[in-house]
Amino acid sequence: MSARLFAFLVCVCVFRLRLSYICSSNTIMMSDKNEVNSFILKVGAVIGLSFAATIFIANLRGMTHIPGDNISFLNLIIFMFVVMISGRQYRDAVEGDKFVFGRAYLYITKLNLISSLILAVFGYFYYTSIAPGDIEAIIAMANKMLTEMQQAGTLTAEQSDSLIEIYKQTLSGGSMAVVMFIYQLIRAAFFGLFLAIVIKTKKNISITILNNEH
Repeated sequence: MSARLFAFLVCVCVFRLRLSYICSSNTIMMSDKNEVNSFILKVGAVIGLSFAATIFIANLRGMTHIPGDNISFLNLIIFMFVVMISGRQYRDAVEGDKFVFGRAYLYITKLNLISSLILAVFGYFYYTSIAPGDIEAIIAMANKMLTEMQQAGTLTAEQSDSLIEIYKQTLSGGSMAVVMFIYQLIRAAFFGLFLAIVIKTKKNISITILNNEH
């Protein structure tokens, strides 16, 4: 628990400070399309680099990273946190009352694509250079799971051996990078539906009622 908490707190401090700088430095010029694109790119980069930081710090603490583990959960929290902060800034500076659900989700999708791509690039170098032993650890865990299934009668010895050989032949830095990209992309796309509701323009119901009365 302390390792996960440490990684999370460090990343929160880093991207919160960086995000504050990005938002404050882009507020005035957000009417410029290039500045808007630059803002989205920078925020997406902050998210992606924060993903990489949590995985790297966890590795320094002796944790093995598998897509879908607790570190991935922390990265989801990071994604949601940054989207809510930057999304409101983007809404107020650029979109105003036009930031409906569709446009909000488009903004989230752009951040998702940028951050997932950065995560995939980092994942390739992580599994090939930083922690190649994690792939062996994943295969060992898979072997243990298949052995338990074999003992339970779910799999035969031949099926178990075949699956392990498939793992050994397919798991690499490249394949893990693809898995990380697809996993993060799909998961963030799903939670992005809820985030879009949170950051989209809120209609002022009272004003609408008053206008209708007049």
